[in-house]
Amino acid sequence: MTYRVAHDYYRIRSLTVLLSLACLGCRSPATEPVVNVDSVAVDHFTDQGVLWSKQGAPAKEDHAILNHFFQSQPDWSDSTEVEGTPVVYAAGDQRRFYWIRAAQGGAIWTCIHWKKKRFYTSSGSGAVASTTN
Repeated sequence: MTYRVAHDYYRIRSLTVLLSLACLGCRSPATEPVVNVDSVAVDHFTDQGVLWSKQGAPAKEDHAILNHFFQSQPDWSDSTEVEGTPVVYAAGDQRRFYWIRAAQGGAIWTCIHWKKKRFYTSSGSGAVASTTN
């Protein structure tokens, strides 16, 4: 009798595990929001009468500006808002660095603006053509 009870117990337990695994396999994977960076990071925009032009990959001087920012603002060093390679815009000697991320409602961005040897930060959603503070 004990052998049969133990055998039935393990059969039921095995069946439960198999059914649980099957249910996990049927679940749809969680989908991450996706954003088309090119639709958010336009080639040119005007903000407060200044024409900003999108640059290629960050240049050597851009890296120097960002290194200076992160050294002077260590709280930003570990921020998930500024992970990866930013989209760079230039207007004369000014630079704006935008990190664009996907969100449920579209795109959100964080901007570091370099102007007259000072940094300004801002964040927003949608197209990057927004005024920084």
